[in-house]
Amino acid sequence: MTRLTRTSTGAYAARKAIPEGVRKAYAARYGNAWEEKFHLNAGVSAHEARARFGEWLAEIEIRIASLKAAKAKGPQPLTRQQAFALAGQWYSWFLSRHERDLKTPGHWRALADILVWEVIGSNAPDEYEQRPEDDPEWDWQFSPEVKKEIRPAIALEAEIAAFLLEQGLNLTPDAAELFTDAVSGNLLPAFQRLEALARGDFSPDKHPDVFPKLEQVSAVAPVKALELFDAWRNAVQPAEGTVYRWATVFKEAERRFADVRRISYDEAKVWMTGLITEERSAGTVAGAWRTALKTVFTWGVKERLIDSNPFPEVHISVPRKNVEREGKGFDTAEIKTILSASLLCSDIDAYNERACRWVPWICAYSGARAGEITQLRAADIQQRDGFWFARLTPSAGKIKTRKARTIPPMNTSSNKVSFSLCARPRADRCSISRTTGWPSELKIDHDKTRRSE
Repeated sequence: MTRLTRTSTGAYAARKAIPEGVRKAYAARYGNAWEEKFHLNAGVSAHEARARFGEWLAEIEIRIASLKAAKAKGPQPLTRQQAFALAGQWYSWFLSRHERDLKTPGHWRALADILVWEVIGSNAPDEYEQRPEDDPEWDWQFSPEVKKEIRPAIALEAEIAAFLLEQGLNLTPDAAELFTDAVSGNLLPAFQRLEALARGDFSPDKHPDVFPKLEQVSAVAPVKALELFDAWRNAVQPAEGTVYRWATVFKEAERRFADVRRISYDEAKVWMTGLITEERSAGTVAGAWRTALKTVFTWGVKERLIDSNPFPEVHISVPRKNVEREGKGFDTAEIKTILSASLLCSDIDAYNERACRWVPWICAYSGARAGEITQLRAADIQQRDGFWFARLTPSAGKIKTRKARTIPPMNTSSNKVSFSLCARPRADRCSISRTTGWPSELKIDHDKTRRSE
């Protein structure tokens, strides 16, 4: 079991061994074949060190699990059309892998010349050498004998092994040959495109249009929208309200996308634009829905559960609305209406009546939320330096900031409320009630709590 330890210098360290069955694949993809190491300087707090160690370990274990899953699926066959469609995906992958390389145009031109004249041209048959004008398109290169000879060089130059590992693909021998042959005819255009980019030519690349649409050929099972959302929910543990609101978003996403690992920008844009209806405004889609998708997909990319997150780039135009109120806060008349209405709750023996009577007043004095007040426990009412405080803590219930804080004592000159404790069934909860004589300080009636219990 991998554990976080401290060295003699106070630094934090850990090691995670790579299972033997995936060492080769892990090394090809991530660089280390035997183990991964974790290290943090001594100045980091123990709490932060444990949190960062947990994130590191989770990422390594996800890598290993993905490689095991790909291996367990077994070799996968391909049709000829699938091979060319996969070659189209390889073409985009190869360009993105090298388009930022600081290589000169001459470097890519030299690779193109080597491919044409040394890798392919050196295998030309004698008939072509004698009468080259009879085959100006070099159709001889598609013969089985020539394909067999050039495959090793093509696979090496095109980095096919690295591509298949990153895609989680394990092809049968026949499928691997079919795919390599499909890549062979597109390696020269890839070199030519990289040469153009090195020269500063960023005009649109029309070559991807020749590839057929890619069907599902990945050895890794498709990722459903709700599966991704559940994984995020279990890892992040958001507020219940967030889960409730966002679940609707991902139910719609699951109906639209069979696999969310590779959603393109265009697909995301068309779908999100279509979400706007008379019942669902553009502001709701641009705000709540886009925020949910962007947040969960960003987490999924970091955890390597999906490959891309198009939603940060999707823009939804929101028409401007007329705003009749000057701000979000209550005005004086509204405050008076709410607090005056609370005074009409006169049945102090009823639990709900007491809450309706005093929760608005305590919220007005303290700035706390109503839910934070009604979930207070007896242990949350504490005394310091002769003053009674209420501590709001996440252990008592949901708090939006997830951070504990203290409600200070109210102004004693105008204090007209107190806390008394009464028990709920099988719970030690704090209830608000009126006291006799309007006391000038907060107090706890522990005797009443014991009598209620």
